[in-house]
Parts: sequence; structure tokens; C-alpha cells
Amino acid sequence: MILALLFDLLLGLVDFLVNLIPNVSLDFDFNFTSTIAHVFRYANVVIRLPVILSLWAIALTLDHFNFVKKLFFLIKSFIPFLGN
Repeated sequence: MILALLFDLLLGLVDFLVNLIPNVSLDFDFNFTSTIAHVFRYANVVIRLPVILSLWAIALTLDHFNFVKKLFFLIKSFIPFLGN
């Protein structure tokens, strides 16, 4: 009888702890192109799309330039007669 009460207490405690976990429902929307189309449709109201694409291209070019510059100086530092 005592073992049954302890077992019920343990199961009740586990049930209580499991019920503390919030119910999370996940909705995966794989309609990514539609979402991007909505973003560009509303962004085009504020700033024209060619301006956004030009700024993005400039940022991407500068980022790649910095990467190539760092890579060049890294390789240069490994050459004994050219390194610092």
C-alpha cells in the first residue's frame, strides 16, 4: 500500500512536471518565394528596388574585397622574404 502511494506520488510528480512544459505548435511555411515577394513589394514603396539592389551589390563587393585583401596579406606573411 505504501509502495502504491509512493508510485502514485512519483507518477503525479512526473505528470505535474510534464504539464509545466508549454504547448508549442510549430508552423513551417515553406512558401519562401511568396514571403520574399511581399517584402520586396512593400520595400518598393519606401525605397525603389534598383536602389536596394545597388546598395546590396556595393556591400557585397566591399565585403569580398576585404576578404581577398586579408587573404593576400595572410599568404604574404607566410613568404619569408616578403613577410613582416
